[in-house]
Amino acid sequence: MGWPTDTSSRPLGDAVAILECGVVAVKCGGRDSGPRTVDQCLLRRAADPLPLIQAMIEITITGFCQPMRAPQGVITPPLPKAMRDKYFVRMYSPAEVKKWQFDAKKLAIEQMNGKPPLKGMLDVSIDVYLPVPKSMSAQKTRLALEGLLRPITRPDADNYSKSVCDSMTGVLWCDDAQIVSLHVNKWYSQKPRVIVQVGEMPYPLNPVQDKETFPLFR
Repeated sequence: MGWPTDTSSRPLGDAVAILECGVVAVKCGGRDSGPRTVDQCLLRRAADPLPLIQAMIEITITGFCQPMRAPQGVITPPLPKAMRDKYFVRMYSPAEVKKWQFDAKKLAIEQMNGKPPLKGMLDVSIDVYLPVPKSMSAQKTRLALEGLLRPITRPDADNYSKSVCDSMTGVLWCDDAQIVSLHVNKWYSQKPRVIVQVGEMPYPLNPVQDKETFPLFR
């Protein structure tokens, strides 16, 4: 969809027309009837803005982030007498991952300072800062610290995000299913850490009454 060359006097009567002119529909569409130009929309936005983010929380977890890995298994004998000749595989998460998640949750609780977890639709940004490899040349190290050279090796970004999201459940949010937008970045830094930014977006309906699509209030 191309951008119009002159939109200052173009009448806008609905959200579609607003989007065609590059103005976010939720900001001024659907408020009242009648045509409106782009300039009038911008004036309306400045006079009566609708916030895209209701609450913003930032948490910093110091130290190297342990990414989520495949669960490990151990063969254990069953307890029932009828199944003594058979064995089961018990799955469990690696100890270092569980320890990092425990420490990360502890740090998050301290930084939340008694605030309850968010219950709305969440926009989450996770920045993972990894240590610079010792084998890197001086030129690459400089580029890495400037943010121009980013980690493209394993672990994957989604493994980091899964570990972080699981550890923050019950602290930053009630359930990671609330995350409707997720951004994960990997960086190099001399100070390994994880920065989690959470923005709560306004819910269009009353969440207490809308229990069908908002199960956290059931």
